[in-house]
Amino acid sequence: MSVQSRHEGVVKPAAAPSIHVVRARKLLLGGAIGGVSAAVLCLIGFGIGYGWSGVISAALAAAMVLFFYGVGQYVMVLFADAGARTLLSVALCSYTARVVVLGLALLLYHKHAESWPLLPTAVFLTTVVKNITDAVQKAVVTGAGGQPLSPTPGYLGTLENNGVQLAPYNQFDSKVDAGLKAEVEKLKADIIAGTVKVESANAPK
Repeated sequence: MSVQSRHEGVVKPAAAPSIHVVRARKLLLGGAIGGVSAAVLCLIGFGIGYGWSGVISAALAAAMVLFFYGVGQYVMVLFADAGARTLLSVALCSYTARVVVLGLALLLYHKHAESWPLLPTAVFLTTVVKNITDAVQKAVVTGAGGQPLSPTPGYLGTLENNGVQLAPYNQFDSKVDAGLKAEVEKLKADIIAGTVKVESANAPK
């Protein structure tokens, strides 16, 4: 009787994630921690103020916000090492899909609002706008001019260059106190001037 030997496969250790993946994971984790913490505070506040209906409304709003951010950032983790074109295409597709899903959920709720009296309804007064138009334009103009697109320093959207801003209040504009609007504009000016420091562990070094 002969015994046949076989070669055992050698398991190679998995390669360490790239710095892009590590950064994307940190953003996902940091956002999740902050989002969940804010959600818990909202649940407590709405529960104290409005009882169970407030808790349910706050929970639905928190779930939508966490879903919107979580899915978007998780997609960035999956495609962190992709090329610029692929990353931009994936980000736009992800954003569109999330807006459609949340829009359908809100339409469904408003259609059956009388049957689902979850009052007070949590309202999105405003949100953060990320203006990627300027970044894309700058990259296209630079590339068309034959200059290399260096990742360092890259493009950083700020309040000063309108890379980020608050979305308009839209139908709630007339309901927002003029004094509050003035305070928001003053805070924006102070941040741009450096009077107010905005510090974050996820800010670019």
